[in-house]
Amino acid sequence: EGLKGTFVNDPLMFKNDVISVHPLGGCCMSDDASKGVVDHKGRVFSGTNGQDVHEGLYVCDGSVIPTLLAVNPLLTITAVAERTMELMAKDYKFTIPYDL
Repeated sequence: EGLKGTFVNDPLMFKNDVISVHPLGGCCMSDDASKGVVDHKGRVFSGTNGQDVHEGLYVCDGSVIPTLLAVNPLLTITAVAERTMELMAKDYKFTIPYDL
């Protein structure tokens, strides 16, 4: 009031929900197909129920994060993608040369 400023609503809020320009949540990670699209390894469930997966089909981007985060999701998405690749390599007995 003293400076005669104008209040501006937070541009990242919409109807009391945080919004983001990052595409998150399209392929949510879950324990089974009834609640999500991929398992903890990023493998895509093959049906609408249960834990059966499509062999060799992985999702490892921001879409597996089920909801918005309080911070920029870059590092979280990167960590999830790296974990998915490490688990996939272990499943297929690949060796990742981390010393390059």
